[in-house]
Amino acid sequence: MFTFLVNNGIHVYLHPPFDSRNDGHVEIGHVLKTYAAPDDVLAAIDIGAMAYISGLRLVDYFGLVNAHIAQLQPKVYHFDPGFWGHSTFRLKSDIDYVLEQQPRFIELNTRNNPQDTRSAVPLDPYSALMFRHPGFQNHYVPFYHAGGTTIFCRKDQDASNSQNLL
Repeated sequence: MFTFLVNNGIHVYLHPPFDSRNDGHVEIGHVLKTYAAPDDVLAAIDIGAMAYISGLRLVDYFGLVNAHIAQLQPKVYHFDPGFWGHSTFRLKSDIDYVLEQQPRFIELNTRNNPQDTRSAVPLDPYSALMFRHPGFQNHYVPFYHAGGTTIFCRKDQDASNSQNLL
């Protein structure tokens, strides 16, 4: 019993409660709610706050709440450089399917605040899969960045319907 309490206390000390007021996803959700049209589509892997706050239709390209992707068989993908000490991952992914949904906005977790699409540095394998797809590279530009997350906007809608907020 004492060990449990000590370990629990150390855990709380080392991992203080999360303060959502400083989360980039919450901020992005509010920005999308302000600048997006109600019928716009958001493709994301971090689906919680952004989708909830923005109210946009979501395409979850991680597959947690997307039946098409969730039912896929995992494939082996190689990344150079890798992520988290690994260069090979088994993932369920269908970037072609996601892009066929015509999302106006796509979320990537990035190491930087990219000024153009090609300068983005993906932070995880799913973001890297999206980043290296020619359909993404050719049709999306950075729109907004907060807390390690960059939202990209489809080029044909970026200029006519909204301003780039970077």
